[in-house]
Amino acid sequence: MRSFEIKSGIFYLTGEPVELPFRAVEAVEVKEGVVVRVETPVGHIFNRNVFLIDEHHRVRWQIQESPHGSAEDRPFMNLISKDGVLVVGNWNGVDYDVDLESGEIQACTFAR
Repeated sequence: MRSFEIKSGIFYLTGEPVELPFRAVEAVEVKEGVVVRVETPVGHIFNRNVFLIDEHHRVRWQIQESPHGSAEDRPFMNLISKDGVLVVGNWNGVDYDVDLESGEIQACTFAR
């Protein structure tokens, strides 16, 4: 189990801050590292707002942008990790399974 926390919008892994483009708001541990979601400030469009941070404090991947929805602004809104599967919910109402090796996404269900 890795030691991580989010404090005042900064993501810390083993006590060291990891540089991300915006405020960290959510993190879940997976076998490959820690997946972190950042919150995009109002007025910015940043649809690839989920990152996998490895044990060396490096960004291993940044999530693929959602291809669904007509709005230009469609960031990911939540992370759920269960039984080795990561699911992210998107602003557009679609849930996606995330490939933990690459950050590529595949629609799995419509959000409830």
